[in-house]
Amino acid sequence: MVLFIFIPLIFLFILYIQDTHKRH
Repeated sequence: MVLFIFIPLIFLFILYIQDTHKRH
């Protein structure tokens, strides 16, 4: 299923956004 690939991508995307916000 696409969800098995889509869910981790969303999770990594959220972590990436949080990381950039913390640095700024």
